[in-house]
Amino acid sequence: MQDGGFAPDSRKAMRRSEGAAGVPLRLRERQAMVREFTARYVKATTSGRGRILDQAVQLLVCDRHHAARAVRGFGRPRHRLAGRSRRPGRRPIDDASVQRALRRVGAIMNFAAGKRLAPFVAEAVAALERRGG
Repeated sequence: MQDGGFAPDSRKAMRRSEGAAGVPLRLRERQAMVREFTARYVKATTSGRGRILDQAVQLLVCDRHHAARAVRGFGRPRHRLAGRSRRPGRRPIDDASVQRALRRVGAIMNFAAGKRLAPFVAEAVAALERRGG
């Protein structure tokens, strides 16, 4: 195929799997290179960071955006909550007995949204009290 084709032997596919010297890079080698670039990137000035990214683009054979993201985020957890406990969140307004009753009313009303459920809560609570539920 031509240069813009999608054949497995196209230049783009070759560039992705090979380093700057044309030798295939293993994942561990790429990670080691990114780790080394990250250590230098953190300590560098703004212009130095640009030069480091240029080197990363050449050696890792990727676009600049990908190289920048790899160098900036190497070693960080990928998910925001990874390694952290959950935030405590908002304190409940109602006590546990009221929450249980609201859950039951919600189940009876087929889990309608709060705005749709609000007008019927009083009727549902009265019906539950009459039946002893």
